Amino acid sequence: LGQLAAWEAEDGSTECVDKLIAIGLKTTGEEGLSALGLALAAAASDPAAQQGGTASQRTAALLRKLLTMSGLEEAEARTGPPTSEAAKVEMLEQETKQRCGIVWLSVLLRRMLRNDAAASCVTEVLEALCRAFVRGVAGLSIFVADCSLKSLCLLYALAPAETRVELMKTLFSCISNRTVVSNMFVGAPDTAGGLDPNRDKDKEKAAGPNSLKITAKERVDLLKDMMFLARELGHPPLFVGL
Repeated sequence: LGQLAAWEAEDGSTECVDKLIAIGLKTTGEEGLSALGLALAAAASDPAAQQGGTASQRTAALLRKLLTMSGLEEAEARTGPPTSEAAKVEMLEQETKQRCGIVWLSVLLRRMLRNDAAASCVTEVLEALCRAFVRGVAGLSIFVADCSLKSLCLLYALAPAETRVELMKTLFSCISNRTVVSNMFVGAPDTAGGLDPNRDKDKEKAAGPNSLKITAKERVDLLKDMMFLARELGHPPLFVGL
């Protein structure tokens, strides 16, 4: 469907992308979500070019759309759990968009790696992409975290040589600011309990340890250890290799 949409005029391709996104937001399986990402990347391709090269304008538009879906500003502005049913529904919808946005960005970046002309649009949003993927790494979803880790490596490969030093500084800064995870995408400090650090302690004891949250914290701690090693050796790109 995505490849067929690529042959359409600009309006037709845009309509198909919107419909694919609507379908993807209802998809819960990892394989289905990845397949929708491939379809979106195909819709942004140029079928007239050799090997289906990516059309720069379509790719840039799709990149911006998916970055908006990742909901960086909304996620970082969230200060605590929802207090009403409407807020819970809204948060769930937002987290679904964030999950889909990050996975589809990962698929798109992998496709863009094969086409140098399309990679130029990444330079303008390197920092925003870096922050979004680091937030994904610190989330509770193992699949999203895996996509985000691979995407950070893809970002380094796509970034022009003269911007890689600044990219590593941004990446290290984002990782340093990540702490304990409170939900799928938002990091929260250890003092998230506010004035009462023992709040909901009985509920946590009754529910047992949150294995996904523990895994997410260990993942972030491991990244910080690798970052420290790369800095100590004076070779920040080693972090990408690790």
